[in-house]
Amino acid sequence: MSEITIKEQKRVKKLKELNEEIKKLYRAGKKERAVSLAEKVVELTKKSYSSDHPYVVSSLKNLSKLYKLQGSHDKSEEVYKRALLREKNGSYVRINENLISNKSNINFNIVTAINNRSKDIPILLILTFFIVGIATYYALIDPFIINAELANQWFEKGNALMVADKKEEALRAYNEATQNNPNEGNYWIKKTECLLILKRTEEALETFNKAQVAYDKAISNNPKEPQNWADKGRSLYLSEQYGRAINAYDEVTRLDPTNSNGWLQKANCFYDLEYYEEAAQNFDKVIKLLPENEKGWAGKALCSLKILNYEDSLKAYSKAIEINPNNRKHWLGKIYCLGKLHKYQELRKTLSDQKKVNRKSDKNRES
Repeated sequence: MSEITIKEQKRVKKLKELNEEIKKLYRAGKKERAVSLAEKVVELTKKSYSSDHPYVVSSLKNLSKLYKLQGSHDKSEEVYKRALLREKNGSYVRINENLISNKSNINFNIVTAINNRSKDIPILLILTFFIVGIATYYALIDPFIINAELANQWFEKGNALMVADKKEEALRAYNEATQNNPNEGNYWIKKTECLLILKRTEEALETFNKAQVAYDKAISNNPKEPQNWADKGRSLYLSEQYGRAINAYDEVTRLDPTNSNGWLQKANCFYDLEYYEEAAQNFDKVIKLLPENEKGWAGKALCSLKILNYEDSLKAYSKAIEINPNNRKHWLGKIYCLGKLHKYQELRKTLSDQKKVNRKSDKNRES
């Protein structure tokens, strides 16, 4: 192991220890000391890493949360804006293969490849992608012939092969899709997903960057098309660049205020940033547009739960159960809220109702 890698591991270990200490101080009611230590962590990450490094961004967001919990809303907002600005200007792409679990419903995530100095990804190669690669991508993105119909056929075939767990064959299909139409960012994203499953991280990083170029080109060609911004937002969300994803979804909802998915995805971004009040506001937008939207009500229930508003959470979970009584998470959420509110008679009835639904659901599955 190189000396640089050892030093990096020590820095990361130190940051983790400091963050754990901050949590302990806050839980012990020593809020001022927790904030003071969080401020020191921000300064430490700034000295150790570049200004747009994810560790710097994370430390700023943590400090913002502490300010907010302390009641210093102006400070919280100012620090949060600084974090989003750094995240927006950053060029770090992250890949994590460990988050791939379900073969039929694959979620892949981008985790810091450059900053982790992974021995599996030569740093010179990664830097080459960022310095030289983008120009090459723009050259490749304008082929003489684009066969959109054939590309889509290969893309659909690749999707079918992924479901059948034939990943190598799926990759060949996605290769054909991207060769026939390199301007379709979603093709590159599916290819990235496939490469991550196959543990080919170097190629996945390159492919992900090509997807970004395709999305940017689509936006440049037609900036008033909400779907172009939505595709960009989705890719940024998958790479945990939530601030930039929010910016993209802002464009979606600005161009089409009736786009419920735009509001929903923006709500998810705020939720993952742990800004639950902002997330709840966006879930409310979804509910206003689609009163029977299960995800809207479930999201609102979770946000209310996070800010300890058990009454609103209970109402939202109850509505989610009306829409989909077979989702056991809704029942668990409602039961938890009833317990917190000491509504034990209603709690017993809810447990009985849940058992009836579960038995009916089990019988349907058996038949």
